[in-house]
Amino acid sequence: MYYANYEENMFVLPGRLRIYIKGLNGNSKLAENIIRGLLIANGIKKVLANQYTGKVLVTFNEECINILNIKKLIFDAVTRNEHDEAYLPAEKGITALKQRKLTTAALLEKPKYMAGSIFFPKSKSHQIQNNTNLIYKIAPLIFTVASIYFAISGKFLAALSVIVLISTYTIYPISLLSLRAAARNALSRGITINNPAALEIVKNVDTIVFENIDVLVRDNYSVSKIIPTGVVSEKRVLMLAAACANKNENPMAAAFLKEAVIRNINPLSASNIHFSSHNEISFIVNGKEVIIGNKNQFEARDIFTGSHFEDEKKMLNLGQYPVYVAYDNKNIGIIGLQFDLGQRCISAIEAIRETGIEHIEIFSHHEEIMVRNIAYELGIEHYYANLQFEEKKARISNLKKQGRFIALICDAISNGEHNHSPAIGMVILNSDGISVDNYWDYVITNGDLNSISKIITLEKYTSEVIMQNYIFSLGFDTITLLLLLTNSITPYWALVYKLVSSVIVIVNANKPEKFMHKQVKSKYMHLIELGDNI
Repeated sequence: MYYANYEENMFVLPGRLRIYIKGLNGNSKLAENIIRGLLIANGIKKVLANQYTGKVLVTFNEECINILNIKKLIFDAVTRNEHDEAYLPAEKGITALKQRKLTTAALLEKPKYMAGSIFFPKSKSHQIQNNTNLIYKIAPLIFTVASIYFAISGKFLAALSVIVLISTYTIYPISLLSLRAAARNALSRGITINNPAALEIVKNVDTIVFENIDVLVRDNYSVSKIIPTGVVSEKRVLMLAAACANKNENPMAAAFLKEAVIRNINPLSASNIHFSSHNEISFIVNGKEVIIGNKNQFEARDIFTGSHFEDEKKMLNLGQYPVYVAYDNKNIGIIGLQFDLGQRCISAIEAIRETGIEHIEIFSHHEEIMVRNIAYELGIEHYYANLQFEEKKARISNLKKQGRFIALICDAISNGEHNHSPAIGMVILNSDGISVDNYWDYVITNGDLNSISKIITLEKYTSEVIMQNYIFSLGFDTITLLLLLTNSITPYWALVYKLVSSVIVIVNANKPEKFMHKQVKSKYMHLIELGDNI
């Protein structure tokens, strides 16, 4: 067995996580819950939970799931096992093993996402808050009715049965259980929900806005042509351009690195790498600044691009994205980037339309010919090119004034700009180690555009389950109450019927947790494509 080093809240041993849980000692049920909770997640290869030592060993695929999500799944298993507490205090929760010694570090605090506990902050959930208000309103009426019935019949047990039947103690947690189950379902597929209320209102989305065409093409960039300036070679241009590819989310950088690998070229070493949200990259090589960007960005820096005017025009006509490379404030070449949407991107847009959302828009800072080609291929009528941040913000404000309920889709490069409160905010990442701001409602770490339709479809199904439970609970309890008041059943059987009703409702409320595994195949298979990367 290898022990993972513990540094700055991260285990550094690739693909292996070893932790110690105090509450696991002698608790076989908790061990089973942890194993079951982890094995449903994609990317988990093996889980060993020793109930006698309290140690848990997890081996996993780093490309499918990160350490943070694994710890959240473990935390959820612990809180499910001790469901009477909102969360486990740090001193009672999880600690790490470092060099075969216990480290008293609080790995997990109370999660901000819904799957961390069966309790949600009331201020963040409209449905739960409404249920709470309802209880306060009808509670006096319940006891009044029960008191009158007791005064007339003189039967205490019958009066107690009336209180139990009329009360909402089973209806109240329906939303909590179903939404929590849906959140755990999403988390197991690389979708983290930061805002519990978002899961309740995403069904109202009628407009999807892609903040940039990079969100759509992402991994499908490739280098099609390199034209150096003067005596500079293609190899030199590519060596400098590929130097910026250092575990980042920029699709251009990934394309440069891929081309360098194909040509067997080793990129130069870079430092101080900075990516702007408009695909301008700057970094330092050998003490001098390298800049990669479009013509407008170069002109703003007073870097001459006129020698490549015809080259840029040809690239645009061929549907390529021209970017310039400058070294020490001098233009050394132009690179044409080609992109292919791919069948998965096209199917993702089709899946969004299948959910009932027809209004889709693209905002981008790219040239109009590029944005138009992508929009045409995807069948998107509304697209806007050459937009700066303030212009995008104004467009979103106009859509909101039109009564549109917007879901804004961004990538990690745009993260941090769009905090102007769209109805729903989603950020799509390609890797786990990228830091994003916590105001995003959804963080999609699997890099899959199909996750957008999956979220919407899952929430619609969850709403159906919640409504089913409300109708069933209300109808069943009403019939039982009528039978009791007409002396068709005894108070004892009324309580038994209430218990049966509660069990059925609770079991049904947890159905969203397994929705993608079973229900999708029959009813929603045309909306959600199951794959190895789910």
